[in-house]
Amino acid sequence: MNPVGAVGTYRSVGFAPRLSVVVPAHNRAPRLPALLAALRAELDRHGAAELILVDSASADETGRVAAAAAASDPARVRALRVDRPGACRARNQGLAVARAPLVVFLDDDVLPRPGCFAALEAAHADRRVHAAGGRIVLRFEGVPPSWLTTPFVSYLAGYDLGDWPRDVTGDGDALVPRSALMSVRRDVLDRLGGFCELFGPRAGRPMVGDEPELCRRIVAAGGRLLYVPDAVVDHLVPATRLTEAYLAQRFFYQGVTEAFTDIRFAGVRAAWTRVGRGLRHRAAGVSWDGVANAEGNAMLERCRRRQSLGYAAGCVVGLLRYRALRRLAA
Repeated sequence: MNPVGAVGTYRSVGFAPRLSVVVPAHNRAPRLPALLAALRAELDRHGAAELILVDSASADETGRVAAAAAASDPARVRALRVDRPGACRARNQGLAVARAPLVVFLDDDVLPRPGCFAALEAAHADRRVHAAGGRIVLRFEGVPPSWLTTPFVSYLAGYDLGDWPRDVTGDGDALVPRSALMSVRRDVLDRLGGFCELFGPRAGRPMVGDEPELCRRIVAAGGRLLYVPDAVVDHLVPATRLTEAYLAQRFFYQGVTEAFTDIRFAGVRAAWTRVGRGLRHRAAGVSWDGVANAEGNAMLERCRRRQSLGYAAGCVVGLLRYRALRRLAA
C-alpha cells in the first residue's frame, strides 16, 4: 500500500500522535470545509491526533481543499490522492502513512461532535477491544418523508444502540461498528491486511459490507468489538437519498455484499442455499416494521425484494471472484 500523490511534509518534531484519523473523500469540496472545521476542533481538544485526508479520485476541488488544509497545519494534517475511486482503497492508503497505534476512520459526510475521539480512544484501554464504533445520528436536508420508518435508518447509515456501551462481538453483522465512525488498533489492521477493496462504496455504486467483512476477520482473530455511545457524529443525509430509487439501489448492493461476505466466509454452497430461503421469505410479504405505516411498509417490501435480487446477483459475481473473496477468509 504505497501512498499516491502525498501533499505536505510533517513537521513532526516532538509530536507523536496517539490517534490517526483517516478520512476518504470523493467529490465533497462543498461540504469539506465544515468537516475540516469540526475536525480541527477535535484535533485541538484531543491534543495528540493527526489527520489524513485521502482524495479518492475526485473530479471536483476536493483535492485542492484537502491540500490547503495540509499546508495550513503541516504538523498534524496530511493530504493524499488515489487515482482510482473506492472508500476502502482510500482508507488503506491513509493507513499506510498513519503513525499512531489507533486509527479512526470517518466518512466525508459526517460531522464529529466534541469528545468523539477521546471516547473512542478510551474504549481501547482494554486491549481486547480491537475495534469500536460510535453513534451515528442522521441529519436530514428538509423534513423526512412520512414513509421513513425505522428499518430504513440503518440503510441510510444510522447507528444507535442506546446510551450504554455494548459489546457487540457476537451480535452479527447488523450491529457491528460502522466505518462512518470506527476505530481499529493499527497492529490489528496491519496483521489482517486492512480493508478488503472488493467491498465498500465506490463511484456510482453504493457498495457496502466493508465493516462486517473486516469485523468478521477481527472476531475470528480473537478481537472484541465495542459500541461507544459517547462517540457521536452527525451524518448529513441529502434529499437525493430520500427516494425509492436510491434506496432500491442501496438495498440491491446490500444484497450483493452480503453474498460476497457469505461466499468469503462460508463458501459458495452456503450462499446459494441462502438465495432460495431469502427469495421465498421476502416474496411472502413479511414486513420488518411493526409501525402502522402502509406506504413505508409497501416500499420496504419492494426494497427487500431488490435486496434478494442483489444477493442472487452477488452469488453469480462471487463465483467469478471466488479466489479473491476467499483469499483472506482463512
